[in-house]
Amino acid sequence: STPSPSLAPTSSTRGAAPPSRASPSPTPSSRAGTPTPARSPRRAPSTRPHLPVSPSSLATATSHKSTGNAHFKLGRFGDATAAYSLALDALPAQWLGRVPLLNNRAQARLRSGEEKRAAEDCAEAVRILLPTGGGGEVDLDLGALEADGAALAPEVVALYAPGGGAAPLDLKDQLGKALGRRAKALEALEKWGAARDDWERVLRCGDEAVLRGAGGAKMVGEGVARCRKVLDPPAAAASSGAGPSS
Repeated sequence: STPSPSLAPTSSTRGAAPPSRASPSPTPSSRAGTPTPARSPRRAPSTRPHLPVSPSSLATATSHKSTGNAHFKLGRFGDATAAYSLALDALPAQWLGRVPLLNNRAQARLRSGEEKRAAEDCAEAVRILLPTGGGGEVDLDLGALEADGAALAPEVVALYAPGGGAAPLDLKDQLGKALGRRAKALEALEKWGAARDDWERVLRCGDEAVLRGAGGAKMVGEGVARCRKVLDPPAAAASSGAGPSS
């Protein structure tokens, strides 16, 4: 969060020697002599509809999520995938709280060699995060994600920050994870054009949280370069400064 600007009080200057021309007063005042605080830009409110989740469904999803995380840490990716699937089965479609579970299951499926299913999980996550433009060549609406992140439903907070954490879910980070993991899956499936599009969308948005979620600027840049090398070898070689092979 952005801290409020600190404002020093302005003292009266009546009767005092006028300041020199080279040293103007640094603190502007309003007509009443009171400093005018700087206004931070107002964030648009979230327009995402609320989808209710019952306490029993939430408890089921929480239990399976924890089981899936434990399996993943032990390298049991098939068991992790099954547990994440059970957690997702307990939650409504298009619910924002599905996104981290979809990203987790995609990661487990990537580790198991299930690239096609991993790409499908990531595609669902992107559709939930960007319901009006997740599939086409459009700019990422990060402002809407910030608004959604600032107004998370209590059920989402309960699922990912049961102790009442201040920031249970970074939606821009989750978007980066979905796009980056889908790009990896598409590369494994040799769908180089679609993979390049995902890497480039992350790189083009230039947002630190999205880049971090996708693996960092270095990984994203390398992904773009790999895809371009396959799709257009001469252009890729020219851009890298490499000479023709003998």
